[in-house]
Amino acid sequence: MESVVLLIRAGRIAVELLEKEIVPLAISVPQLSIVISLYEWGEMTASRLCEITMRDKANISSLLKKLETAGLVQMKKNTSDARSSFLSLTAKGKNTAELGLKAEAKVSKQLQKMSNKHPFPKEFLVEMIQKNSHS
Repeated sequence: MESVVLLIRAGRIAVELLEKEIVPLAISVPQLSIVISLYEWGEMTASRLCEITMRDKANISSLLKKLETAGLVQMKKNTSDARSSFLSLTAKGKNTAELGLKAEAKVSKQLQKMSNKHPFPKEFLVEMIQKNSHS
């Protein structure tokens, strides 16, 4: 089996594990990705969020609407460029991000236990994403 197929399957396993952990947060994995990005990187435009999360504008827009309705994200007009807004987390969004990070850490430990015969390739995955991101 080729590495790409293995990565896709491993990614699906990781998503399934994370979905189970974040049920109490009433948030999807893609939404959590946005919340954690805003938590870690701070206030930013939707364009920057697209770059960081590697998602297209239509997808980000749809996810942001749901997050704003849920009271996790707020938008503030950019006074120097009326075409864009700044996105940031509300207090509820920050709390959700912190709980989401704990869920991610728990899943990471589960994945490490699954790979007890071989080292978990976290460094490789981080390097691959950094080399291929637009940020």
